[in-house]
Amino acid sequence: MGLTLSACLMTLAAADLPKLRDFYQQVLGCQPQIDQPFYIEFQLPGLRLGIFKPEQAAAPLTTTPNSPASPCLGSLCPVSLCLEVADLEAAMAHLATLGLQPSSSLRQPSHGREIDYYDPLGTRLILYQPIARLS
Repeated sequence: MGLTLSACLMTLAAADLPKLRDFYQQVLGCQPQIDQPFYIEFQLPGLRLGIFKPEQAAAPLTTTPNSPASPCLGSLCPVSLCLEVADLEAAMAHLATLGLQPSSSLRQPSHGREIDYYDPLGTRLILYQPIARLS
């Protein structure tokens, strides 16, 4: 028997919580449903995105025997936030109005078209437009 899940939540740790809140508020075009000094949460279709301020933001990350050897803070994190959009060009234009530039060229893998950006923490954002499905 597997886990009995009631929701899926992705969380990002941020020493500068207001900066990341403002970034995602502008990118997503919505207000967080929870906005506290230590925790912010956006309700997205199929996902809750939580951003929290660690109790000891300046403390280095530690690893356990079963965790990756390299921490995410201060280097690229292996986690990406993939945002499926209906119109990739419109999404890219929106991010351009926010002063964001893509960090990759437009790619067209077999599942659709995608392009990368990074948030202020270095988390990769993949904007993705799926190919039309055959009916």
